[in-house]
Amino acid sequence: MITHKARAVMQSIQQLSLDEKKYILDSILHLPEIESEIRDLTLLSAQFPNEWLAISVPEGEDHYAPQRGRLIAHHRERSATWDQVMRLPSSQDVYVFFTGAVTAKGFGVIFDDATNTPDVATVGN
Repeated sequence: MITHKARAVMQSIQQLSLDEKKYILDSILHLPEIESEIRDLTLLSAQFPNEWLAISVPEGEDHYAPQRGRLIAHHRERSATWDQVMRLPSSQDVYVFFTGAVTAKGFGVIFDDATNTPDVATVGN
């Protein structure tokens, strides 16, 4: 016997686009791969080297530099991680970061600002 709530959910899903239905199905099938507990970001970084991670920031953590979080998505491709983040409710606090090296040692990085006075940072010697 299907409850009223289950019937309402099924009707809502039927009204979604094919891409939205695919996303829901993919999410359900991959639930075991996503960590549900709050974990230390250092441990997550070690578990997923050279990947983009999206974590849900728990209450009490610094939203700009959290130390712990709940894994939402991880992928080697930045766009794949952001695709999953963009499907989340806007009210959810999410922190996205890369676990690998940003640039190779010896290369320079330029940070440009609105006043056209770029700052240059060098990685390594």
